[in-house]
This record gives sequence, structure tokens and C-alpha cells, in this order.
Amino acid sequence: MMAHSGTILHVDLTKRTFEKEPLGESLRKHYVGGRGINARLVFDGTAARIEPLAPENVLVFGCGPLSGTTAPCPARFNVSAKSPLTGILGDSNGGGYFGPAMKRAGIDHIVIHGKADEPVYVFIDDGKAEIKSARHLWGKNVREAETLIKRNWAIKGSGLLPSDRQASTW
Repeated sequence: MMAHSGTILHVDLTKRTFEKEPLGESLRKHYVGGRGINARLVFDGTAARIEPLAPENVLVFGCGPLSGTTAPCPARFNVSAKSPLTGILGDSNGGGYFGPAMKRAGIDHIVIHGKADEPVYVFIDDGKAEIKSARHLWGKNVREAETLIKRNWAIKGSGLLPSDRQASTW
């Protein structure tokens, strides 16, 4: 089993920068799984009076210690932010390749800060993160956008393997 990878990746869309932070022992010990740590990261990263849709809000993607393992339901991940509906914590979870791909990339949580000046996506490959323009994807539905991204990066099969290296499109 992988347990925690030990990394939080901070993505600043405004500055187009990345910063890795260790997933501290305190977070692992006091907050259960991806959802619990996400809640703490949203609380710490968002001021009380910030509007939910303001660039100062954070959007957090996280997976728990069992994600990417052979345990039951290992493909789950959680997305958290200050909710536009309630003004307090809102979150959702999903399954598929995203959570295990985060773990294989060595990341437990991704914290998105700021606002991009154009449509973008984050591409992580071989331990390096990049912010890529998504202008060519604007107006496409999910299936069309996924097909274009896979074609652009020559991603085969599951969507995680371009040529002989692992890559994940987030």
C-alpha cells in the first residue's frame, strides 16, 4: 500500500507558479483521509470574509491514503472549496483515474490559488508540473476536450501513459 505520498502541490494560476509542501505529520495524524485534510487546507487557505468565487478562494483536490492501492474503492478523490451556495465548506468526490494518477505522481493534495488570465489546465509529467493553455478546448464538451488532450499528448489506453512514461492531465 502507498499510504500518503507526502506532498501538497500549490498551483498559483495568477503567477503561473508551483510550490511543493510536505504533507506534515500533524495533518496526517489529526485529519482523516483526503476529505479531512482538504477541509483543513480550505480553512487555512481562505479568509472568513472571502467571496466563494473570488480568486482569493482556494480549490483543493485530495486523495486519501488508500487511493491507488488494492483496497476497496481506491480510486476516489475529493474536491473542496468554500461553497458559493452556503458560504461554508463544500465538497464532492469522484472516482476514476484521477486519484490514483495523483498518487503515482507523488501528490496527495493539489491546492489551486488565484485566477488564470485565459483557460488553462495543469499538466504533470515525470515530476514536473506545467500550466498549459486550454484555449483550443474552450467551448468543447468533456468528451471532446478529453479526446483532444489525449491526442495532443499521445496518451494511450487508460489516458495515463504517453509513450513509455506516465503522465496525468489535470
